[in-house]
Parts: sequence; structure tokens; C-alpha cells
Amino acid sequence: MTNLFVEDDSLQSIRNKLSNQYQVECIIFIEEIENSPSSFLYKKLIPLYQPAYHAQQRFVFFNFAPIQKTTLDHIVATLHYIDISPYFILVVTNQESTVSYFKSLPEPISVILSSEKSHLQKNITEIKPLFNTDKKMCAHAWTGLHVNPDGTTRLCCEYRDLIKDPQGTPYNIKTTDILGILDSEHIKQVRHQFRQGATPPGCNNCLKIESTGGTSKKSLTPFKLENIYGNIDWESDSIDSLGWIGGHLGNLCNLKCRICSETYSSSIAAEKIKFSLYKNKKQDPVYKFFANTWSDYSSIFYSNLKQIVPPIKNFEFLGGEPLLVLENIKFMQHLIDSGISKDCIFEFVTNGTQYPEIFDHADKFKRLTITVSIDNLGKRFELERSGVPWNIVENNLEKLINRKNSCTSMKIGVSITVNIQNVYYLPELIAWLTSKGVSHYYYNFLSTPSWLSLNSLTSNAKIIVLDKLLSAELPQQDQTMLATVIQQVQQSATSNGQKFCAEMKKLDSIRSQTFNLTHKEIAEAMGYML
Repeated sequence: MTNLFVEDDSLQSIRNKLSNQYQVECIIFIEEIENSPSSFLYKKLIPLYQPAYHAQQRFVFFNFAPIQKTTLDHIVATLHYIDISPYFILVVTNQESTVSYFKSLPEPISVILSSEKSHLQKNITEIKPLFNTDKKMCAHAWTGLHVNPDGTTRLCCEYRDLIKDPQGTPYNIKTTDILGILDSEHIKQVRHQFRQGATPPGCNNCLKIESTGGTSKKSLTPFKLENIYGNIDWESDSIDSLGWIGGHLGNLCNLKCRICSETYSSSIAAEKIKFSLYKNKKQDPVYKFFANTWSDYSSIFYSNLKQIVPPIKNFEFLGGEPLLVLENIKFMQHLIDSGISKDCIFEFVTNGTQYPEIFDHADKFKRLTITVSIDNLGKRFELERSGVPWNIVENNLEKLINRKNSCTSMKIGVSITVNIQNVYYLPELIAWLTSKGVSHYYYNFLSTPSWLSLNSLTSNAKIIVLDKLLSAELPQQDQTMLATVIQQVQQSATSNGQKFCAEMKKLDSIRSQTFNLTHKEIAEAMGYML
């Protein structure tokens, strides 16, 4: 962009006075922020970030022309996001409205009211930035792709549509590279809808979660995409913001979770093929999942991915069980060996049955987050997530916590999928997590299979669940989070429980398990009897 300002003697005099009094880290014209890409300020400040500043350091902002409030809001939001205290900010302006704005903040920013006249020149290459201070636009529409086990793509794991070409055919990484998909008209249309203040239809799930006080995928992006979030130009359709890749990279999995399906578990697929009524089992539609077709896509995926690293430096690998996929571990090692890992954020969502040695090198990454899926404890866990003794998961979680305690770049969390099986027992689970030192967990609310969702609770089950949750005695933060579950239960529909009982009996029969022995209270309330 052409320089907007003329440096005359009086302006230079202000600079000199400030330099004599402070260690000035930078001087930024607010008018330039208002006429530059929305990532401009972040890119200016982030190289200057320090964990701590000394008392004389200052970031100085000049302002000599009327400015929109949205621009000032953006400055405050960016400083907060980078974690630069208002103490180290100094504003020099001749605008009364700017003075009033910064002095009225909860943490006021120092302002010097100047008598200087405007130093604004004609702007030759004006850009109208779009600031996302209200966080209503989702970063996933600008930063990357989520890859499905069959090679199709979405914007994220919560997005309820496939990314399609103009003819309505889903893109596939086997035939279209990642950059080509990111530059598609489908994604550009999603961005346009966000810019217009609308929620794209595929994003309604996050809207629903937020409406009940829950934490949505969208609301987590400033943290999860921390190393790329500030670089987004919300007004642009350029693929320069590309920085994230995620996906359910195949369905290879060693567990048969009752809340899951053959799409995401090769073990469930194998079980269904074993009991298939097809004479030729290869004709069963489930067989393609049994065959674990990700092997057809993995070499293409990783070859494509390595070509566009390091711009991509944020990864979220799901499953199946992603830690059983050797290529995932090799890719992590590739990032370490190439010296890229120090700028990368990597996240695995795992069933907790694996602890690969690569986790001992967590300090090589900017951040390595391991989210373990745990919905219940002990024998109840073993029934709900069939295929592993509870003590293996418990021991691996202990190892992860110990590693986290010795490595500041490692983060541990737990994902709890709320459904009929575990909702009654949530207070025990939360108390156990607290006793283990797990401070970060979040709730997902199951929608499919529908017979396990909260909307299939019987009236009796709904009553005992609410009685249990409303009488729970947990620390205030946990009580606040549990309130979102209580609200979901209160608002849920009810059923006669017949579908639930039929499906659970079927699984109990083929797995030689007994739901009403491990889950006595909820089984009885659902009308379940063997």
C-alpha cells in the first residue's frame, strides 16, 4: 500500500520526545490499519511479542483523522489476543472521539491529545478490511480443509455438507489437490454468507451448540488455530490464509464404541460383516468400510500435504484411531526432522488405547494437544467402548498427564460424548477427571445414532437424570458446564425406549455383554431387560 502519511518536522518532534522517554517498539498509524488487510495489525505486532516487557517499553499508535469505532475495537481485540497489556500502549491523537474511546475502556489506555493537524495523504490502493471482533465468522472457512475417510472434504468435522464443484459433485483429494478445493466457489460462497452476517446452512450445528451455552468448534478456533488465526484476511478470498488441515484419516480402529459406526471404525465394520446376511459379503455396503479404503488415499494425501508445508502448520487428526495409522506418526517425525515442528500445532483425538514414543518429543512442537475420548468409567467404559480393558486407558491417561506436567507445549483434554448411556453418570466422571488433574474437558452431544441421543430418553429416564444432575455437588466451573447438559436434557424430546432397547439387546447378544448389569439405573429407567 502507498504510504498514507507525510512526516513533517512537528510529527518528527513527537517521535523524538517519545523516544527520549520510552523504548518505542513501533509506531503504527491507526488510519493505516483502517485501510489495510485485516491481518495488518497482527502481523505488525506478533514479531514484537515478548512474554514480559519492562516498564519503559511502549507500542505507540498515531491518529490524526476520524476513525470508525470498529477499527478501535479491532485494535483492542488484537492486543488482547496477542496478550499485550494496555499498560504498554500509548495513543497520540488529535481526535476527541479516539481519546474518549480509549479512556472509557475497562483497562484504560494512555492517550496524549495532540494539536497536530491531519497528516493523511490520498490513499492510492485503499483496502476495506473486515474485522471479526464479534467472532461470528468461522476461521475454518478461510484456513483449510477436513478430509473424510473416503477422500471427500468438509470445512471442519462439524460442517454438515461436502465441499462440491459447480455441478454439485463432491470434491475428492484423489482427483483435486487441497489448494484447488480451498479455492472453490463452494467455499467462497460460505465466506460470503459469513460476511453478510448469515450462518451458512452447513454450520448450523455450531449455532445450535452456542444457543444452549455450549462451546462450539467455531468458538474454539482462536485457541486451536492460534498460530494462524491472526493471519486471516476476512475480507479476502485469497488462499494465502491456508494453514490448517484435519480429518478422519481412515476408519482403522481397535474399538467398537456403541455411539460409533462402520464409517469411523474398522472393528465395527468387521463385526457387521461377520454377522452380515449377504451370501457374498463383499456385496454388503458395509464391506467398503471393512476394507479400510483410506489406504487408497493416504499416499496422495501425505504427498500433497508435504508439498504445501510449511504454510500449513496446524493439524487435527481424528479417526478411527489416528495413533494406529503409522503414516500419522511418520508425518510428525517429518515435521521434526525438517525443523518445521517448532511452529506447528498438532492435535490428536484418540480413544486412549495408544501412547506412541513420538509423544516424548512433544517439546519439539509449538503445541501438541492430545484429546482423549472418555465417556464413562470402569466396566461402564468397557461396555460403551468395547475392545480394551479400562486400566489400559487409565494408565495411558496417567502417562499423558505426567508428560504434560514436564512439557509446557503439551496439552491434555478429554472429550465427553453425552448420550443415554453416560448422562446419568456424568458427575462421577467429572469428579474422577478432577482427581486425576484433568482441568480441560468438553461435552459433545450425540445426534447419531438417534436411538442413543438424549431425544430418545424415556420420561422415567429423563426424570432420574435430571434429579441426579441437579443434585450434583461439583466445583463451580464444573457446575456451570454441567448446566449445559441439564439444559439439553430439559429441552429434549422423549421416546417409548423401544428402539433403544432393541438395539442395545442386539449389541449385548453379539458381544456377550449385559447393559443392565453395568448401567443398572439408566437401563431400568429406559425399560431395558434381558
